[in-house]
Amino acid sequence: MYIDGIGEIDEDVSEEEIVEIKRLLAEKERLEEEAERLKNKINELKPQIHALAKKENIGRNDPCLCGSGKKYKKCCGR
Repeated sequence: MYIDGIGEIDEDVSEEEIVEIKRLLAEKERLEEEAERLKNKINELKPQIHALAKKENIGRNDPCLCGSGKKYKKCCGR
């Protein structure tokens, strides 16, 4: 049997397992779209973060203002 996004699967897979596989594939696609949307939003906000960092005198080793948990120099300070 063939399932889009997975490929060929064994014939002994139950109908419930197939439904669960399809649900998980749809969830994966939704999460990938959400991740892309969030990346775009972060890129839109980077100029504002840079301006705020200069205003507040944020150091390179301080946590980034975007909330990523990374150091400013490894995140928006590039």
